Amino acid sequence: MDINNVYVRDAILYYTIQQYFNSNDKKTSQFITQLDHFNYRSGLIHNIPYLSLQLHVSEKDFYHTYLRVKGSFKTLPEDVILVKKGDEIYSKLLAMIPISPPYLFLKGNVHLLNEKSVSVVGSRNASREAMEKTEILVKALVKRNIVVNAGLAKGIDTITHQTALKNNGRTIAVIGTPINQYYPKENKNLQLTIEKHGLVVSQFPPCNKVYKWNFPTRNATMSGISIATIIMEAGEKSGALRQADHCIKQGRDILIPYSLLQSSLLWPKKYIQKGAHTFKNIKEVLELLSKEID
Repeated sequence: MDINNVYVRDAILYYTIQQYFNSNDKKTSQFITQLDHFNYRSGLIHNIPYLSLQLHVSEKDFYHTYLRVKGSFKTLPEDVILVKKGDEIYSKLLAMIPISPPYLFLKGNVHLLNEKSVSVVGSRNASREAMEKTEILVKALVKRNIVVNAGLAKGIDTITHQTALKNNGRTIAVIGTPINQYYPKENKNLQLTIEKHGLVVSQFPPCNKVYKWNFPTRNATMSGISIATIIMEAGEKSGALRQADHCIKQGRDILIPYSLLQSSLLWPKKYIQKGAHTFKNIKEVLELLSKEID
């Protein structure tokens, strides 16, 4: 990544400020919005004294933080593309959400970000039946030129990505780590393959640690880039349900296999009451999606 690019320098300064807000975008953005005399392009000679004063830290501390963030950006490969909210490449659907990431780090076919995309997610410890049903569903989606996205987690996410690739489909992996890290480790080769034949998306800068809350946070982004989320199988505390919550807040469709309503699980009925749809077969899935795809 070219750290001399003005947009990259803006991002480095943004993420320097973010370090003082526990890597929280909402708090960082609120802080920047209330500043009266801040301009990214004013130069460090002006910005370091001004920002350190506003943050109640020493200029030395702020500069050292800046150098650490800048150093982390230097570790990013040249093929990583940084896009800012509002850029043409940035997902138009995601940009509609008030609390969407200010920057995205991308590797792969960036144009997929603005294609019609469906998120197919579920349990990390999915049953064989759910995995097989997911494979059938994803085959049908990619056959109709629909981009499928997931979070590169074990289980349903993994079979979603693998099936799309095997069937010459297009897939997006929205990861919960910085773009130059691989989690889970056993999916490193899958992530590398998606970089070449699909798109890998991260909203987390290389300077940040990987926190547990990264993963439910990225679920909001997965929902945000999607016309709908299909939950193939999930336990009562599954991360997929956090994505369902984001879908409701964002006004995006949730699709649930009808068979889950026949189980002892409580969450399917809960989300049906909140407006989620059920389906019994592929035809019903396509009918539900048709209003958004056409």
